[in-house]
Amino acid sequence: QQLTVTTTDSNTTATLTVTVTKTGAVLGVMTTKGNGKYTAMFTGIPNPKNITVTSSLGGTASAKVKAR
Repeated sequence: QQLTVTTTDSNTTATLTVTVTKTGAVLGVMTTKGNGKYTAMFTGIPNPKNITVTSSLGGTASAKVKAR
């Protein structure tokens, strides 16, 4: 199993952390790809159903995980 997370942030200095919404378990930190684009890939984890991305600058966003 593989979970790929992509997002954008208008502030390119932000650190974005991905967590499981229900438990708060940290999956990892996203990597900046430049121009405000971020990505992260996690393997070997069960489908968390919902994830939350938290910015080091205070913002958060949650989304349902879509299985493919």
